[in-house]
Amino acid sequence: MTEQLIQIQETKSGKKSSKAAFNWQDPLSFDSLLTEDETIIQTQARQYCQKKLLPRIIKANRDEIFDPAIYLEMGEMGFLGSTLSGYGCADTSYVAYGLIAREVERIDSSYRSALSVQSSLVMYPIHSYASETLKEELLQYGHQQLLNVSESELQEKIESTLAKTFMRMGAALL
Repeated sequence: MTEQLIQIQETKSGKKSSKAAFNWQDPLSFDSLLTEDETIIQTQARQYCQKKLLPRIIKANRDEIFDPAIYLEMGEMGFLGSTLSGYGCADTSYVAYGLIAREVERIDSSYRSALSVQSSLVMYPIHSYASETLKEELLQYGHQQLLNVSESELQEKIESTLAKTFMRMGAALL
């Protein structure tokens, strides 16, 4: 944990007063509120973003491209679906997820959007609503599996799972 520096200053009247030193890099002492795990995750995310994402961003923006290998890297780092438990997901806190997103956003908002969409709009619904088989297939190594599944194939798998579920529910009602 970071500790605030206390400076003792003499006022004009000769009295001493203590004032907390202002830290412009962390003006609200946010870092002091993080757990040890969250600090480690933030450091790992920052290192990945600086070493792997930053060098690519200018070319990606100029050429209007998005390198799908970023999904593989983020998945290997445990960033994709990081708040989900089981199936190879990291099971981090939402604060840790926010720290990861913040570090990715520092490089480029399109990378942060990719992280967020994959985690929240793709992996979370699968984790919450898909069959066990589909969860194992798509989440265990979801960062790899989802790259190899087209949108229509994924939709077909989900529709098939939903149809089977509704059929079972209908049979149970009869």
